[in-house]
Amino acid sequence: MFLGAKSSGKHTYLQLIESHRSGTQVRQRVLTTLGRSLADGFPAPVLGPEFVFAPLWRQTGCRDALRTQSDSG
Repeated sequence: MFLGAKSSGKHTYLQLIESHRSGTQVRQRVLTTLGRSLADGFPAPVLGPEFVFAPLWRQTGCRDALRTQSDSG
């Protein structure tokens, strides 16, 4: 996996990309878009696991499930 950047209009977005094999060719697949890049004037993101997994946890509902579990425990 690696981070990539994609331009759309005047903005640039960071993406989490996975490489995989399709027959004899190596292809890339975008797993998720993480948000606008620093070039757009946004504050520096938190780096590390939280930077990668926080958007995935929100999109899949894991964050809410963990909060519910911790509140009931």
